[in-house]
Amino acid sequence: MCRMCLLGLVLLSALSCLASNRSLVLAERGKAVDCTIVIPGTNCPSVVYAAHEFRDFVRRQVGVELPITERDMGGKSVVLKMVGSGDAFRIRTSTDGLEVCGGPRGILYGAYEVLETYGGIRWFSSRYSVVPQLNSFALPLGLDVTSRPAFQCRSSYYYDALDPDFAARIRCNASDHRLQPRHGGACGRMGKGMGSHTFSALVPFSWYGKIHPEYFCLRDGKRQTHADPDRHLQPCLTNPDVIKIATENLLKAIERDPTADAYSVSQNDNLQYCMCERCAAVDREEGSHAGTLIRFVNALAEAVERKYPDKTIKTLAYQYTRKPPKTSPRKNVSVLYCTIECDFSHPLRTGRHPDTISIMRDLQGWSKLSRRVEIWDYVTQFSAYYMPFANLEAEVDNIKFYRDCGVTSLLAQGCYNGYGADLEELRCWLLAKLMWNPDRDEFTLVDEFCRGYYGKAAPYVRQYYDMLRKCPRTDIDYKLDCCYSKDVHLELISDEFLEAARGLWRQAEAAVVDESWQIRENVRNGAFGVDCTCYRRAEDRFKDIGFSFRREGDVVGDLRRYSELARRVRATMRSGRKILIADGGLGSKVQDFMAGLDRAVVARPREPKDSVLMGADELETSGIGTWCDFVADAGAKDGRALKFRNNGWD
Repeated sequence: MCRMCLLGLVLLSALSCLASNRSLVLAERGKAVDCTIVIPGTNCPSVVYAAHEFRDFVRRQVGVELPITERDMGGKSVVLKMVGSGDAFRIRTSTDGLEVCGGPRGILYGAYEVLETYGGIRWFSSRYSVVPQLNSFALPLGLDVTSRPAFQCRSSYYYDALDPDFAARIRCNASDHRLQPRHGGACGRMGKGMGSHTFSALVPFSWYGKIHPEYFCLRDGKRQTHADPDRHLQPCLTNPDVIKIATENLLKAIERDPTADAYSVSQNDNLQYCMCERCAAVDREEGSHAGTLIRFVNALAEAVERKYPDKTIKTLAYQYTRKPPKTSPRKNVSVLYCTIECDFSHPLRTGRHPDTISIMRDLQGWSKLSRRVEIWDYVTQFSAYYMPFANLEAEVDNIKFYRDCGVTSLLAQGCYNGYGADLEELRCWLLAKLMWNPDRDEFTLVDEFCRGYYGKAAPYVRQYYDMLRKCPRTDIDYKLDCCYSKDVHLELISDEFLEAARGLWRQAEAAVVDESWQIRENVRNGAFGVDCTCYRRAEDRFKDIGFSFRREGDVVGDLRRYSELARRVRATMRSGRKILIADGGLGSKVQDFMAGLDRAVVARPREPKDSVLMGADELETSGIGTWCDFVADAGAKDGRALKFRNNGWD
């Protein structure tokens, strides 16, 4: 028996040694450091930053700080080697240590991949991360992994991802995210003042509008001579002088910011395209209003290519220019295709709304014309950020569709100018993960986020996610449920849905009463969308909260719940985060919204006494002779009653 025990111990020891030999241990808690981080002779800010990020997070996990050196000191090492210029990275391990190779951003993404995959670290939002405590930080030996993104430029354009450190950690690389040199810079950085809707910058109406009205659009037989400062007139794109002026101003813009990657030559944000004889003839020949646009952009791009062959000229396929023309964009022209009219209740592949079908076909048409097609997608309800937006299936499946169409870059515009969108942290993180690899399983990622971000509330939040994902959809005969169709979407979000959703969030809050304040805060903020939607719906019913109500159903109970909803919404609005209700409109009227909340919080039902039992002297009223009069009433105690004239809303 003793021999068997001894044999077992020897076998266990051998297996332990074997397991140890198959692992590369970089750091162990309580043991001497025998590994260094090597950044061989580089002055690249992102390589240095990657080294510091790796060192700092390993220290937080294991309690051991790996020294950073510029040359190999012998022994085990983590070598961060700059290779290439893209976002791809390669991770290799051997008995000598770990090697991470990549371009300025790829080297950083590779370091984060090691920390995530083998350290279990998760960056779920700019304010909340999960950093597990470990006894050792180890990787498998013989590892050789290469990873590259599905899209060159990726932007999960939510307000939270405007934090550049967080954006880099979830591998968003577009210029929207304010990335610095330490993050490897931005992909496709746009020239200053040349980001989008740039016709007014290239051909300023303020300079030429009065003296050269022929430079601007012809509408209803007249050249337009008045420009709204917020919606500048479109220029006449077939006018030779306009082409010359725009070319000169574009070249000047490049000279002012020569290190940018791209410069936009794109229509102003309105539908006032030129309808003059020459423009109309080109558009008829091309079969699209994009005909005049692409010919104009190509002319400018040709001039730019002669002087700046490495620069990209970017334009929009947006609203009236969405349909592809016959002329192909030049090789130095990138087309940013916008899906703003899409029905987001269905994926593009399966949606049957006519606008959805045409958007899908137009995108496929542009993909045949150019290898440089980008997407500007819309993943929120701009007219009511807080409202539960049932586009979850669409936003996930559309990423795969864009990849399959050969799209090079993807910008998913969410609640970008403040907090307040429903499930915004989950959506931001999920979209970023899928932009790197669209084939990752949606539900596995959602479960991972819910467990890490919501703690014990995860099952309830996941139920809410599933319920929203299955929310009733529009069909071909239904109104378009787009990113600005608040009223249409309200019809899809039923009272029953909101009641069930509100119950789930209350259960979620109850589940985390003993968890950390961060988890409790995550759940409280998560409930905001449903609470705010319930409040706004109740607000329509209780607008005149200063007046008494008849007993129709449980009005008193409903009014108390209305006040409680207002109190919850107000508390979140006052939490210190910048919360917007909508993009423009209510978004710029937060003070009015808060005043309404203040009134609703103190709303109390005033239950009227039975008029048969009251005497006229007991009534509290004003407006005698104007709104109401005393009349004889044998049923009243003193023989008088108050009769209203019904001549006003009061």
